[in-house]
Amino acid sequence: MQKNAFNSVKSRSETGWPRANGRHILQLGCGALNGCSDEVHDLGVQLLAEAAKDILKDEYSVGDCLPRDYEEFHDPVEMFGENVDKLRAIKKRVDPNNRLKAAYAI
Repeated sequence: MQKNAFNSVKSRSETGWPRANGRHILQLGCGALNGCSDEVHDLGVQLLAEAAKDILKDEYSVGDCLPRDYEEFHDPVEMFGENVDKLRAIKKRVDPNNRLKAAYAI
């Protein structure tokens, strides 16, 4: 990715996903065939949950992770950080009847 793509805003609050030092994306995903066993699926989800910490070690931050898909272990409030209240206000303004649903709730 181009460095400018990740350094085009002046503060963390100007972007949906707050991020540190212009570092933005560690996007991991895994999939399974339709016929896989529950054991195989559960192992894939477990490895996905641990992967970012295993890769980044001491530099791991939830704010640097952008999920490709949401699993139960993802915490959108933690990922959106200080911007979660702003995102909630936008959601309330554009969807006052709460009809739009997503993979997660903020």
